[in-house]
Amino acid sequence: MSLCATACRLTLIASMLFLVLAFTAQDANAQTIQDRQKRCDGGEARGCYNLGLMYYKGEGVRQDKVKAAELYTKACHGDYLPACNNLGLMYKNGDGVRQDLLEAAQLFQHACYHNYHVPPRGSRGYSPACQNLMTVPR
Repeated sequence: MSLCATACRLTLIASMLFLVLAFTAQDANAQTIQDRQKRCDGGEARGCYNLGLMYYKGEGVRQDKVKAAELYTKACHGDYLPACNNLGLMYKNGDGVRQDLLEAAQLFQHACYHNYHVPPRGSRGYSPACQNLMTVPR
């Protein structure tokens, strides 16, 4: 077999392997989205938050900051404080929602002073929200 024929076969094999891996990654990503949607629909605030992150960043889904804000709101109402913080940042910056500094401050305040029972943080507020609260113009 000639060197050219060998190189062509190796290129073909590499291309086929790449396609298999790409389709496998798409299937895994679709499963992640379905899993997070199911958890969110079941009332798990963290599932809503994680799905919101995907929509905010456009990871595995078309970027949709309005949808991200809706999901963060649902997670925040479930007292998942990182969601309150992220939603506060969106309101502070007018990122996907109409800018509303009062709403941002209220979300940061909720996340900062609410008990957050996730080790190792203990029962203190979510510290990034406390830092963000100090940055909201008054």
